[in-house]
Amino acid sequence: MREKILEIIYQDNYQPLTFEGFCEVLQVTSESEKEEVHNILQELENEYVLVKNKKRKYMHLRDANMYIGKINIKAKGFGFISCNDLSSDVYVSKDDINGSLNNDEVLFKLVPSRKKGPSISAKVLKVLSRGIKYIVGEVVKENNKYYLKSDDVLFKTVLEIRNLNGAVPEHKVKVEIFEYISDKKALCDVIEIIGHKNDVGVDVASVASKYGFVQDFSKEVYEEINNLNVDYDYEYKRRRDLTSKLIVTIDGADAKDLDDAVTVEKLPNGNYLLGVYIADVSFYVRENTHLDQAAFERSTSVYLVDRVIPMLPHKLSNDLCSLNPYTEKLIIGCEMEINKDGEVLNSEIFEGYIKTYARLTYEEVNKVLKNNPNTAITDPKIIKLIYDMHELSQILTKQRLLRGSLEFNIPEGKIIVNDQGEVIDIQLRVHDQAERIIEEFMIITNETVAQRIYWLELPFLYRVHDEPNEQKLKKFFLIAKNLGYKVKNKGKKITPLEIQNILEDISEEDQGLHTVLLRMMAKAVYSEKNIGHFGLASKYYTHFTSPIRRYSDLVVHRLIRKYLFEHNIHKDEIERLTKIVIEAAHQTSVRERDAIDCENEVNDMKKAEYMEKYVGEEFEGVISSVTNFGMFVMLPNTVEGLVHVLDMRDDYYIYIEDLMMLIGERTKRKYRIGDKVKVRLLSANKQTREINFDLVYNKNIKKVKKASGQRGKNRHSGWDHEKRRKDRHRSKQKSSS
Repeated sequence: MREKILEIIYQDNYQPLTFEGFCEVLQVTSESEKEEVHNILQELENEYVLVKNKKRKYMHLRDANMYIGKINIKAKGFGFISCNDLSSDVYVSKDDINGSLNNDEVLFKLVPSRKKGPSISAKVLKVLSRGIKYIVGEVVKENNKYYLKSDDVLFKTVLEIRNLNGAVPEHKVKVEIFEYISDKKALCDVIEIIGHKNDVGVDVASVASKYGFVQDFSKEVYEEINNLNVDYDYEYKRRRDLTSKLIVTIDGADAKDLDDAVTVEKLPNGNYLLGVYIADVSFYVRENTHLDQAAFERSTSVYLVDRVIPMLPHKLSNDLCSLNPYTEKLIIGCEMEINKDGEVLNSEIFEGYIKTYARLTYEEVNKVLKNNPNTAITDPKIIKLIYDMHELSQILTKQRLLRGSLEFNIPEGKIIVNDQGEVIDIQLRVHDQAERIIEEFMIITNETVAQRIYWLELPFLYRVHDEPNEQKLKKFFLIAKNLGYKVKNKGKKITPLEIQNILEDISEEDQGLHTVLLRMMAKAVYSEKNIGHFGLASKYYTHFTSPIRRYSDLVVHRLIRKYLFEHNIHKDEIERLTKIVIEAAHQTSVRERDAIDCENEVNDMKKAEYMEKYVGEEFEGVISSVTNFGMFVMLPNTVEGLVHVLDMRDDYYIYIEDLMMLIGERTKRKYRIGDKVKVRLLSANKQTREINFDLVYNKNIKKVKKASGQRGKNRHSGWDHEKRRKDRHRSKQKSSS
C-alpha cells in the first residue's frame, strides 16, 4: 500500500488529496484498509515527505514552501540554512532560529525578510535532530559541579559533565552528549583527554579530535606491527624483480609517506611505456586485524597545518610501506603502453619489488623543466627521464581535456607555522609542471585499473562523480550568460566538455566563477556502482595509487589480489566481497568528508588567528562570491572574509541573483564576482573562525547605468554584456600577440 501511495504523490500532475481522496483513488472500502492508508499517510507526515494543510489535504513539502536543511549559526546570532533542494544557502535571523542549535537538521519555510538584508529569509519551524553529539572544550568547575566550556563559542547550551574519566579542570577534552534536556542544557561524559589547554598544538589537536581523528593507535595495533614476520626472501623469489629499472619518486620536500613511484621509457615503435608502482600495503595490513580495523575507522590520513594524522602507524606509513630511496620495497605495479594520442594500448597489473633510484621533489623537478641552473638534479639519466615524463604528461593532459575533463582554477593557501604552532605566514600553493606529471600518471593508472576490473563484472570499489544538479547548473549558466559568456547548451543533457569550454573562456576578472561552479557540482564519492566520473569525463575510475593514506585504495588492492593474483572468484567469496565493498564505500565516503571538513576548519582557524593582529588595517582584495546576505572578499594570500549587507551602511543593496551582484538602490554602486575592492578588517576571531571586512569606499567604484522605464532586477539583466565581450576579446588578442 505504501508503494501505491508514493506512486500517486510522485506523479507530475499530483494535486493535494485528503485522506478520503486517497481512499477513493486507491478504491479502498474496508475499515482495515482505510486504517492502513491513514497510518501510512501519518508515517509520511512524520517523515516530512508530506505535510497537511488547513484543508486537511496532503501536500509535498516544497509545495507548502517548506524544506529540510542543516543550520549554521554565526557569532552574531543569525544563521544560514543549507538545503539540497535550494541553489544557495538561506539567511535566517536570530528571531527565527526557534531553539535550533548549530548543525541541527531543521524543518523551515521561506518567508519575506522583515528587516534590511536579504529579500527572502528562512524561519525554523521545528528541530528534527540535534547535529552535535560530540564536542570539544575545556573542563571547568563551578559550585562543586563540572562543566564543559565549549571550543565552539556558538554552542550556547550548558554542558554538565557527569563522568570526568580522569579529566581535571583546564584539561581540553572531548565529551559525548547523552541527553539534551533542552536547547539550554545537556548532560555529557568525557570520552577523551586531549591535553592541557596551554599545550603547544592543542588547538589543532582539539579540532582533529572533534572529527574523530587522533594521533595515537591502540596497544593491540602496535603489538601486531611489532610481531610482523615477513619472509622477504620468499616474496622476492615469487615477485617480478624491478630493482634494475630507473624508477623514481616525486613528492613534496616534506613528504614522508611515499606510496607511488614512476618511470617512463620510449619504445622503438614510438610509444611510451609508463610504469606506476604502488606500495603493497595490503600485504602488511591483513583483513580482520586490529590494524585493519584502525585503518577502516580512520579511512584516510589527515594533513593539517603542522602535522599529519596518519591512517597507518609511522612504522608502516613512513618505513615498511614507504618507497624510500635505495631500499627494496614490495609493490603492486601497473605498466601501460601509451601511444602519442594518449591511448592505453596494453596494460599489465602485477606484484613486484623495486629499489627506487632517486627521491625527487616537485621543486627540483620544476627547476629542471625550467632550465634553472641551481637545481640539485645533475644526473643525465634522471634529467632525460624528467623530460620524457613531461612529454608524456602533456600528451595525457591534452587527451583528457579533449574529452571534457574539468579544470578548476582555484587558489589554495599554505599556512606556515613556527615551533610554537603560531602562524607566521600564508603563501599560495604551487601547482606546476612536476605536480601535473604525477597527477596525470595517477589519473591514467586509476582509469586503467578500474576499466580492467569493470569488464570482469566482479565486486569493485569505484570513485564516482555524479552529474551536476540540473537546477543548479541552469543557475550557473544563467549567471555566466548574463556576464557575457556564450552558453551553447539549449536544454539538452549537459556534457563535461561544454562546462570545460565555459571554464576555459572565463577571464581573470571572473575567476570566482570557478568556485561558484565547483560548489554547484556533486561531490565525488566511493561506490560499488560504476556511474563514471563526470569531473574527469571518465567512464571508469577508482583510487588505486595511495593505499598508505586512503583505505579505499587498500580495499582496491585486496580485490586486485583476489581476482588477478589468487584467481579467487568463488561464489561464496564474491558474496562476502560484495558486502565488504558496500560497507567500505559508505565508510570511506563519510570519513573523507570528515577529513575535508577537519582540514578546512583548522585552516579557517589558523587564518583567523593570523589576521587577528591586523584588525583595523586595510587590504586590497577581490570579490570571490556574492550572496543575498553579503559578499566574500579574498585577499592575495587566500584569506577570505565576509562583508555583510548589514555593514554596507552607505545604501540599501539589492541582490540580483541572475548576475550574482549587489546593487545599491540609491547610489547604483554594484559589486560582483571579480571586482577589486579595498577592505578594512573589522574583526577576526580564532574561536569562531570568522573574518569580517568593511568596505573602504573610493571614487573608482563603478555605477550601474540608469535604465528608464524599467523596475526591479530586470533593468540590470544585461547592462554591460557587450562591453565585457569586447574587453575580453581585446585582452585575448593582446595576450596572443
